[in-house]
Amino acid sequence: MFFSLRKANGGYWSFSIALKSIFMMLAISTIISTIGTQVYVNFVNPTLQEKVVTHTINVTIEYMEKNNVPDEVIDSKIAELEKQVDAIGKITLGQIFKGLAITLLFQFVFALLLSALSKREKPVFVQQSN
Repeated sequence: MFFSLRKANGGYWSFSIALKSIFMMLAISTIISTIGTQVYVNFVNPTLQEKVVTHTINVTIEYMEKNNVPDEVIDSKIAELEKQVDAIGKITLGQIFKGLAITLLFQFVFALLLSALSKREKPVFVQQSN
């Protein structure tokens, strides 16, 4: 995909333009994904997160019982998971933005790598044929 963008630009793509283009693509897709996920989780299927944590609790209990884990350890682990159920409804807008900022930071580093791989500078001295 990045190489086709470079090809459309005459076969040359500076590091700066590559970085800007790649990061913008990654950032826009992340923002759209985050908004879509929040709309789905909060409005379309608000019980999804509780179902996931409840299923996790059940699977954890089964796993620990199969491995003969003491009841005290099982009870403490279940208490931790139940705290997560209580915290699900308390996700704030600040936490969402914090997660988005961290994701964008990692994507910037990834964009740096992809830019370095896909850049192709125009030669300074080009031989012209007569």
